[in-house]
Amino acid sequence: MEIPIIDGLVMGVPERVSDAEMAADYRISSIESDLELSGNESLYGQGVSFIRPLTRSPFLDRQQHRYEAPWSVLKLFDQPYDDRFFSGVLQHDNIPDPVAFALKKLKMNSAPVAIFDTGMQAYHRYLWRIAESAVNVVEFVESDDIFKLKTETAFDDNGHGSHVAGIIGGILDPQHRWGAGANIDLYSVKVLGDDGMGFLSNIIYGLQWAIDNDIKIVNMSIAYRQDSPAVRRAIQESAKAGVIMLASAGNKSNYDPNITLKITADGGSADGGSADGGSADGGSADGGSADGGSADGGSADGGSADGGSADGGSADGGSADGGSADGGSADGGSADGGSADGGSADGGSADGGSADGGSADGGSADGGSADGGSADGGSADGGSADGGSADGGSADGGSADGGSADGGSADGGSADGGSADGGSADGDLNNALPKFSVMYPARYPEVIAVGASNAYGRLATFSNFGDEIDILAPGANILSVDITNGDAMKGLGITSGTSMAVPYVTAAVAMMLAVDPDMNSEEIREILTGTAHLMAGGSTVGDLNLVAALEEVIFRLGDNASRGDNSKKHYRKRLKAKIKAARRAALN
Repeated sequence: MEIPIIDGLVMGVPERVSDAEMAADYRISSIESDLELSGNESLYGQGVSFIRPLTRSPFLDRQQHRYEAPWSVLKLFDQPYDDRFFSGVLQHDNIPDPVAFALKKLKMNSAPVAIFDTGMQAYHRYLWRIAESAVNVVEFVESDDIFKLKTETAFDDNGHGSHVAGIIGGILDPQHRWGAGANIDLYSVKVLGDDGMGFLSNIIYGLQWAIDNDIKIVNMSIAYRQDSPAVRRAIQESAKAGVIMLASAGNKSNYDPNITLKITADGGSADGGSADGGSADGGSADGGSADGGSADGGSADGGSADGGSADGGSADGGSADGGSADGGSADGGSADGGSADGGSADGGSADGGSADGGSADGGSADGGSADGGSADGGSADGGSADGGSADGGSADGGSADGGSADGGSADGGSADGGSADGGSADGDLNNALPKFSVMYPARYPEVIAVGASNAYGRLATFSNFGDEIDILAPGANILSVDITNGDAMKGLGITSGTSMAVPYVTAAVAMMLAVDPDMNSEEIREILTGTAHLMAGGSTVGDLNLVAALEEVIFRLGDNASRGDNSKKHYRKRLKAKIKAARRAALN
């Protein structure tokens, strides 16, 4: 399939055709393997879930304007909450004025949001009013010799994407009906299959679709460990076109030296699980609770205070660093469909071994090299990736990103897939990223990188962290839509992960744009980071402060009422014309 926004193609190549033969074609500037990890079978299909169900109906008192809400929403709305429980009572009359103003403005200035995930259950009680059309990047249909993305009613065969969507709808719902009354249009871009896994090219397809369909905000609760030049360029082009992208930093359980490349949903309650946020099956304050929880702050199922566990085990079924979480395990088993610390995917082995038939000793993964690099020391005569020249020429006019010739290294030994005498391409990634650091695509500077915080206002134990993090947001014990536990129409459930943190920042961005539709990504990032609650210990990264961020937007709006940046609109128009021209050419 053609990808005009990066002047690229995704294509299958017979095994007998080598990368060197393709690189010899003057029309080809770089080659990159479109890698995939095959995870376990669908968690939902196996009858297990990474989400713990809420076994009662949410509390509400319409006469007194009191509604049950997740602790995370209460925190962001500056309302009191008990940090031992996953929910509490929201008093509508006490919602801060900037929040109420932004929610009102959403009726007129709602920016479309695309959710890159496992899909979205359009028929769920709390999603059906806000779920717009969907595109399935995982599957294609062939029509008139053109490969088109399948547009259809949104569906989710995993549950991760629906939980993420429910978080956005829940906080943006002025009627506090868990998203049923939200003034937001959510577009499902299914880039991950039922096992929570997908191809890297799916991200590029999704971004191209977002540009072509005037999507303003993209929520990516996905993560992988090695830079992909093709995805990087798609991210850069999307940013130039004015797309505001947010992505999860990744969970500690995402790191496994035996997995060659991981693009997977970050959520689930593994590796830290809900031990970071209170007790399981806890009741809400003044509303009573199910499963043995007492009203007015009592704990449920024997759950203890300060993040103590329920039923003598871990909260919400998840445990930190080693315990299993509702079928998945952390740091030793699989979490959300992927393997962790010991399991390999697609036959990839550690310690210099290769994945998918690639050779060791500098051999490349997937039977060839990524981004033009070749086995045993780089490409022939030093040809570099991404349009770089032979005999020592580097890519992109002298930059790394293609690496240097004759085994010369870029980015720590390999040039975006090219190997250098012992290094491998997409094979051994022990040096790809430091352990527990921010993963891609959040690591790209054009993307707002989101880590997870807990109910105590601290970095969640399961969250990756690093200098690339822009903002933290609630990610532990998050109550949202659940389709995995037998009630796909109206279920709610609790899970943890950096995936759950991203949609809170996405919702904040939507509210900021409702107040000032002309804001760009750089301004939004500056306000989010400048108004955040700083963490203890002198960290420069803070926790999302929604009220202060909206106050700053309103304050700036008075000084910038007449401004408007049309450059990104023009760039998007150019890219859309490019996509349209490619379609016309394919028809002829």
